[in-house]
Amino acid sequence: MHAEEWPLIKRIHDFKVVNDTDQAHLVVELWYYRPDVLSTDITVDPLSLYAQHWDNPNERVAMAAEEVLGHVPW
Repeated sequence: MHAEEWPLIKRIHDFKVVNDTDQAHLVVELWYYRPDVLSTDITVDPLSLYAQHWDNPNERVAMAAEEVLGHVPW
């Protein structure tokens, strides 16, 4: 979600922020631009997703990012 939306969403849903992802029930990714602008639904667009995760230290995440590019209609 866009970073500017987070304070409102956090307050409305009374989310508790934790630093350890093992304790988290969900993970929210904050973007500094509106990732839904280039998307056709409520998810982030494939190119932004790839740009965010192409060099992830977790090999599975990096490989999934590469796979996303195969679904982009060039």
